[in-house]
Amino acid sequence: MRQFEDVERELTVALLYLKPELTRVLADTFMPDEIVLSGVLGMYRARVGPSKGRNNWTDYRLGSVERLLLLTNLRLVIGRAVHVPERRGIFSTSAEKTWVDVDSTLWQNISGVVVDPSLLSITVHSVERPYLSLSFDMNEGHKAGSGDAFVSDEGDEGGGFELVKVDRELLRSVIEDIQIRVSHLTQNKRSAAEPIGAPLLSELERLGSLREKGLLNEEQFEAAKNKLLGL
Repeated sequence: MRQFEDVERELTVALLYLKPELTRVLADTFMPDEIVLSGVLGMYRARVGPSKGRNNWTDYRLGSVERLLLLTNLRLVIGRAVHVPERRGIFSTSAEKTWVDVDSTLWQNISGVVVDPSLLSITVHSVERPYLSLSFDMNEGHKAGSGDAFVSDEGDEGGGFELVKVDRELLRSVIEDIQIRVSHLTQNKRSAAEPIGAPLLSELERLGSLREKGLLNEEQFEAAKNKLLGL
């Protein structure tokens, strides 16, 4: 586990100014040799609820949501913090109440990446949990439909959100970085799975086949074989 101050410093260098609640949860998950590489932060305001207010009226509270997509040298991290004002009494409002969740997967465990055409959403599949996925989704409000979903300012359940801040170019760059890393890892896995000397063996078999078909005589076959083996 890394110290809160160290992780906060690394996030600040990466220009990710998170609220302390999310940074603290991240720090609790960081490994000693883990380093922040890059990331993107998205924020939007949304009415969250419903909860039953005074006289059983549905009480939608206007809160804010932070969505984090973070790349480290060891893993891909996706976090979310929902900040909602906690009401007391009829006219007074207390300080924010915050819910935080952070999920991650090691780079080598990523089995696939799906990017939404809007470039506001990316879904990552992991071999650790084949039936679950990690999702950074700035379109979340539009897709919500459950009782505790985000809703539009008009009060239409599952209606949407107000996008406050997300750097689309930075998000595009981070997504491309993820795709490149996953592509390189996939190629390395394929290379590692291929037995050493397989291309050489395949070429020798091809030369043997040509000799059997009479397209190479014995002298030509031996010369080609010795050249292939570096003799």
